[in-house]
Amino acid sequence: MRPLLVVLHERALQSLTAAARFWDLPSTSGASDLVGSLYPLLTDPWQLALGLERIGPLAWKTVALLARLRTALRPTDLARELGADESVVLPILRKLYSAAIVASQSTEDGPTLYLPTELARLATRLQQERDDPLSVEAGISELLDRLTDHELLELAERYGMRVLPTVTTREEAVAYLTTRLADPALQRDIRTSLSPRAQQLLDRLSSDQRPLPVPVLLAEPHWSFGELRRTIAELARWGLVWRTEESGRLSLLLPSLLTSVRVGPTHPQPIDLAESMTHWLPIVTLLDLLSLLARVHRESGAAGSAGSSTKDDSARAATHRWFRHEPSEQALYVEFLQRIVRVLGLVGSEGTVDRARHASWLRLSFPEQGRRLLRAWRFTLDPGQRAEADRILRTLRSLAIDTWYEWAAIVGHRPLSGKPEYRHERLARELDWVGVLARGQTTAGTLAVRVTPWGAWLLGLRTDPPAHSVTANLSAKGCPPIELATLTPELAWLLLRLGDLRQTEREPGWQVTPQSVARYVVAAVRGESAPRAPEELGLVVLRTLEAAYGRPLPSVWRDTLLTWFAQSRPALARAALHLRFSSSEDRERARAALEAARWHVAPLGQFDLLVIDFEARHRARLVSLLRRAGFVLDWSTGANEHSTPR
Repeated sequence: MRPLLVVLHERALQSLTAAARFWDLPSTSGASDLVGSLYPLLTDPWQLALGLERIGPLAWKTVALLARLRTALRPTDLARELGADESVVLPILRKLYSAAIVASQSTEDGPTLYLPTELARLATRLQQERDDPLSVEAGISELLDRLTDHELLELAERYGMRVLPTVTTREEAVAYLTTRLADPALQRDIRTSLSPRAQQLLDRLSSDQRPLPVPVLLAEPHWSFGELRRTIAELARWGLVWRTEESGRLSLLLPSLLTSVRVGPTHPQPIDLAESMTHWLPIVTLLDLLSLLARVHRESGAAGSAGSSTKDDSARAATHRWFRHEPSEQALYVEFLQRIVRVLGLVGSEGTVDRARHASWLRLSFPEQGRRLLRAWRFTLDPGQRAEADRILRTLRSLAIDTWYEWAAIVGHRPLSGKPEYRHERLARELDWVGVLARGQTTAGTLAVRVTPWGAWLLGLRTDPPAHSVTANLSAKGCPPIELATLTPELAWLLLRLGDLRQTEREPGWQVTPQSVARYVVAAVRGESAPRAPEELGLVVLRTLEAAYGRPLPSVWRDTLLTWFAQSRPALARAALHLRFSSSEDRERARAALEAARWHVAPLGQFDLLVIDFEARHRARLVSLLRRAGFVLDWSTGANEHSTPR
């Protein structure tokens, strides 16, 4: 018998992928990622029991036999020991192997099957539970006796006990949980924090007041195996369901001591607010999404674009000027924006703006963008967080608009440790950024929120979006400030590239400078297959601004803008590698080899060749290509590190 981790690492990627399909795990491309997902799942007693129950009764008997014998057996020997026909046993063995529950090894007599060490111990434990099933009347001490020391301390810590490794005893944890599990108020708080599916399953167990066989749930079409696994795990983490046996099948047990708890309907009450932290502009996050895209557009494939998730990129992005300016949350806000643009598909896998989707995004109104932002945000959450967010959104839909409520009353959960509290704090913060609510502080210093009129539209409480007429303020040196009547996504996109963000009291503002115009021209030239002259670009921008202004711009604005555009003639720098050869014949032979491999090259003088748009990451490929053509590159010559074949 061998350790499970070793066995999993020895499996082929195709075998690991098949196991992931059985357990309904998210798809992933790497073997290491699959092993990392499968190992904790297979060593969890609840998950292993559910997997065996999914395969069938004979799977339980097979695993129990292998765990008892602690040796590898041929399929024929297993069938004989089980007293079953080999044609019946073989399909079960295939499923057990496909699920990565049993492992195989080759011998002279053919393949044999065995249980990895960890699963043999776990299967033995599960069989002991089946031999001595729990009843509905089981007391707290009987329930806790079923847990290992690690599981017991973990449950106690989840219920708020301060656990010190190697110091906290089993007896102390049992005494603590005996009190906590029997606290109706605490149980009520826990239940209100559960996902909707977990609450539904718990209500069903409470109503039936008897064990619920897992095969019954597996046969119901609204349960996928993965969702059922995760829901049961969510309840088991709080000690709300326990394993037992009913008519020979694995069943869910809700002990009678917990069935008396009922979650009564509660409704948050309005409160007075001491200090508001709400932002002045409902579309502020939508503007920052465009600002992030404008940054990516300018850098156009350079390292540190928004599609990257590196720490260096987050630090670079955090220094960018945003419409939101809460310094303590800036890094979290940038990471939030990066998640959103990826989910919306506005930034591709290579970290560049997807032009087709971006153009479609700009054609949407701000209200429609807001609704899509809310949907995209939900998909950035994991399934557990999404279920909790959906529950909170349902509560928000029942509240009065523009009225303050205590956040703790909305989430309906007293924090038992730092983790739930942090999770709820994050949800409040991101719902504020999405635009659903505004945050504030109560007189006691706790978090308060209100559903904004914009949030009411996002939540479907209003049939029409709130009337918003956000204007844009534009300034330039030597020009009078002008106000553009109605800011649209397309106009905001132009201004974000044309000027520098300037915070104002009531509306977004931009400062246009010769430097910002030069950046606009360079970005436009890079992004166009047939670049237009700067003067032509200036006229197009001028017409767009005048359409938003509602009349011709003042003459000083027209003259200034057109002058700055005319003075911004682009000359784009391109990296090149300088190669020197010993003869013109060698130069031409190398040129032919490089051009055949689709490198962009240009002759220089009699013996030199330029490799245009050369990147250091392609160095090895260039060296290999020229070596096959008979050249040896010497990278050490030349004061400026040009490369000379010898």
